[in-house]
Amino acid sequence: MKSLVSASVVLSLTLLLGRLSGFVREIQLGATFGLSRDGDLAIVMLTTPDLLVNLLLAGGLSAALVPEFARLDAYGRARVLGVTSVLVLALFGTIGIVLAFFPTLLLLAFAPGYAGTPSSAYALPYAIAAMAIPLAGLTGVTSALLNSQHRFFVAGTGTLVFNLTIILVLFLWPSDKQSLLVLAGGLALAALLRYFSQAVAALPHMNWAGVPDRSTDYRRLVFRFIQALGAATIVLFVPVILRALISLNGEGNIAAFNFATKLVELPLGIAITTISTVAFPALSRAFGANNGAEQLRIYESGIQRALLLALCITIPGIWFSYPLVELIFGRGRIGPSELSLISDLARMGFLTLPLIAVSSMGTTLLNARGQTGLLLKVTLASVCVVPLAALPGIWNADARFVMAALPVFHLVQAIALVLATQQPVFAGWYGAWRGLFRPALAAATATTVCAMLASVAGTDSAIVGASLALAAMLAAVVASHGNPLRTRTP
Repeated sequence: MKSLVSASVVLSLTLLLGRLSGFVREIQLGATFGLSRDGDLAIVMLTTPDLLVNLLLAGGLSAALVPEFARLDAYGRARVLGVTSVLVLALFGTIGIVLAFFPTLLLLAFAPGYAGTPSSAYALPYAIAAMAIPLAGLTGVTSALLNSQHRFFVAGTGTLVFNLTIILVLFLWPSDKQSLLVLAGGLALAALLRYFSQAVAALPHMNWAGVPDRSTDYRRLVFRFIQALGAATIVLFVPVILRALISLNGEGNIAAFNFATKLVELPLGIAITTISTVAFPALSRAFGANNGAEQLRIYESGIQRALLLALCITIPGIWFSYPLVELIFGRGRIGPSELSLISDLARMGFLTLPLIAVSSMGTTLLNARGQTGLLLKVTLASVCVVPLAALPGIWNADARFVMAALPVFHLVQAIALVLATQQPVFAGWYGAWRGLFRPALAAATATTVCAMLASVAGTDSAIVGASLALAAMLAAVVASHGNPLRTRTP
């Protein structure tokens, strides 16, 4: 038995460590290359492998493979892992070979301003770094297998292993001899260690000799992957659409939008969507066993806990948005008016957290059932509201109104997914109290108390305001959560 919350906490901590190590990696890169041509070439080289995997696989690979791995025995998992790995290796290996021999294509795609740079400056480093591309694709396959077997810690530490390897290579290599070539070697080594650590952890869950108890329909698997990939890609492109529309409202709006979304993505990525990630394999097993009662229990528990965390973050985040933004971005050429714009956009972003808490669990349930076609239709219908919701902002040339289209989209998507799953969100009034009303009341009370303390203190310090925001979030979680290890999932 595994606790849904404790597993989510483990995954959240590993993701947080991965993000922090990424921040240290950027600092080390800045110290090594500075703001230079080599620094820009290094960023392109470093981010390309995972970027290509995310663009071509996104959430489709996990959505297709996790339910399949969850329903198969050890031999069946080994066979699917082998077939999928060969296909992914063929695709990304081909991409890696092409980019190794024609690195200019990489610059034309991701840094066209450097397309005229002599190839001698980057050809060999980029060829070495190209080895990381197929390794990144293979890591996506092993991560799906580990998640299906509840090995979230190993899968979650992949980013940490990757970043620490690059940091150590740059730190240990003599500073006067560091170059793109050294970074390329570190990148290839980091990708290899990340994949190797996951492949070794996956071995106990496979049996290469035997007879599978169930067969795999690879045609259906590919079709499900394409549908899930389409739905995930649409959701990823909504912020891109809004960013493009915001650019019509004046200079600096794109940067403000980017800063605001980065502030919201941190709690979203490490606290809220981890619930659905952990619940996915359990839901897949319940569906494979035709256990409708267990599906409903896991689904309701996941929504309840994700909503709880979302509300405890959203309400204090909206009230204390300005000091949070000021603490993080209040330096350099960003003045009070710019901070105010970023803060207002961040408030819109915080509004999406409870909605994403619901939609992420709805998406997970449909993926676990294999209803990826229905998921794609719901997502396509929901995204149609984005241009309409953004019209007031475009008409009034106000980035704030354009940003309002983001919570509108997530609201429509959340409602549509709840209807599509045909499952109740809460188990009666008590479930609604625990998952919705109690955390909202706790968050509102904690925010009110902290706001009064800020007023009594009479200070405009960003550190004080941000500290009170975090205190309100923590107090709300403690007040509304009860025993976080009480509800368990298999």
